[in-house]
Amino acid sequence: MLQGVLRRCAVLALSVMMVASLSITAFADEKAQPIAIDRFDALEQVSYEITVGDPLPDFPTVIRGVGADDTEYLVEVTWTSQDYSEAPGIYTFVCVMPEGYEVTDGVVLPAVTLVVTGPVEDISINAGRASRAPKTMSPMMATAGSGLVDTTVSDELLVKALVGENVDPINIRITGDVLQRGLYSGADGVLEIGTGIVLSTGDANTSFGDTPDNTDFFTPGDPDLEALVAGEDTFDAVVVEFDFIPQTPTVTFQYVFSSSEWTEDSEYNDVLGLFVNGRNCAVLPNGSPVEIQNVLSASGLAHSTVILPPTQGYFINTEAQTGFAFTGRTVALRCETAVTVGEPTHVKLALTDTNDTAVDSALFIQGGSIGAVPLTTGAPRPLSTKLAATDDGLSVGVPAQIVGIALSSGVVTLAIAYRRCRGHVR
Repeated sequence: MLQGVLRRCAVLALSVMMVASLSITAFADEKAQPIAIDRFDALEQVSYEITVGDPLPDFPTVIRGVGADDTEYLVEVTWTSQDYSEAPGIYTFVCVMPEGYEVTDGVVLPAVTLVVTGPVEDISINAGRASRAPKTMSPMMATAGSGLVDTTVSDELLVKALVGENVDPINIRITGDVLQRGLYSGADGVLEIGTGIVLSTGDANTSFGDTPDNTDFFTPGDPDLEALVAGEDTFDAVVVEFDFIPQTPTVTFQYVFSSSEWTEDSEYNDVLGLFVNGRNCAVLPNGSPVEIQNVLSASGLAHSTVILPPTQGYFINTEAQTGFAFTGRTVALRCETAVTVGEPTHVKLALTDTNDTAVDSALFIQGGSIGAVPLTTGAPRPLSTKLAATDDGLSVGVPAQIVGIALSSGVVTLAIAYRRCRGHVR
């Protein structure tokens, strides 16, 4: 009996093997159609940073795509860049789909940004001021010893870098010239916020040079900003708008407002607005919007067309600072506004020239701002602080910048940018 069972099992196994063989042969004879991908899930990380000489970081090897019938596919990808040269700069890498996959018309392939830091060029001192030899760089990419700007990034990458990993922005719309917005990094030497996005009424690529470009685009202003400056005419506005679903009850922005208008006539009152559901949260303690004249007034400074105001209050005089194109800026400010968790929220970030297109201003906003939980409540204040820490038993002084607090499942994570010192400092 056992022998008969074994014989039947053997016959059954042979039958299965034959069916499997026939199925494989039939599939191989047919020409497989490429799988069409209609959209991709958002990448968990869209920007990376390395130092000159470091190997490339580990970009995602598998991304999730969705087909026309809502079928999900895990697609193994590689990454390529047209201009990567291992030199300091900001580079865009685009994913390469494997054979057997294609994207439908209008679908944008996922991309990531790589920031390479390190010595940019030889710097010689001439009459007390740094002068640099020309550097060959990619189109629309600027670099300086104190900061890197890339205006070649897509609108989607720009906004994603602003909101952080845990926020999925939709309905993205950016108005203004492409040169007026970009990603920046490596600016810790001149700003409390070393990495983020920059909006400019001129060419953002010149933000970290020694002199501003003062580009005139002769483009329209913005009606919401005109309302903040009592109906004055505005020009060369740059506006970033998008929607998202908040996961926390508060939206927070960390930002710096800079300009070369501080000694111009008071009518040239460049202004910015950070609107959340129509409400501007870029205001000073007295409730006035952040603009040239209001910053000076709130700092106890008098406007002058002859002498640049001194560093005081919310104002920092940067006229003598190399590697920064503007004559003055604010301290790092924070604006905060309440939102409803789970409800669609509209964000509008805007900056404009007032009454003419000459002499530019710029707005630097910390990357991942929207995803950060506010540090404190109250008036804007500098972000800089000092912490004490121990490293291998040594007392170390750490000039630190708190760059964000993330709250997840009851666990609070504090993100700090710091410089390591040797020995005992006070």
